[in-house]
Amino acid sequence: MTRIRELTSPDARLSPVLRRQAEREVRCAAVAWSRAVPGASYAEKGGRLHLSARTLRHWVAGWRENRLVTRSRGRPARPADSDDVARMLGLLFVLGPSTGWDTLSPYFEHVSFRWARPTETRSARGPYGPALRGREGIFDSFTASHS
Repeated sequence: MTRIRELTSPDARLSPVLRRQAEREVRCAAVAWSRAVPGASYAEKGGRLHLSARTLRHWVAGWRENRLVTRSRGRPARPADSDDVARMLGLLFVLGPSTGWDTLSPYFEHVSFRWARPTETRSARGPYGPALRGREGIFDSFTASHS
């Protein structure tokens, strides 16, 4: 808990990357402590850590899934390259024009929505473009849900 106080103090001016890594350390310590007390329920463990049982359960599940790995956030440093664009067009062809950005984004983690938007224009002009016209596409549904 001393680590949490260090992170939340007014003096703590960490970069976002360092802050996420430090937050991961705290989560990992909470999960390790939780695993060391096997007989208690999540509500009891969460109460001792001053966390909700749901939060602790989520952290434990994250530990089991991917060891609470931290991901970079923010705009990607570079635009989509030609391979990414080709893969996006291929997935749109296979999955159909109503595929959402939430479905595509895990396959293209380093490509932002901004850089992927021209792909829709290319796909509308491509060989299956007529199938896309008049239907709500991935970027229309994304923009409508996130505006």
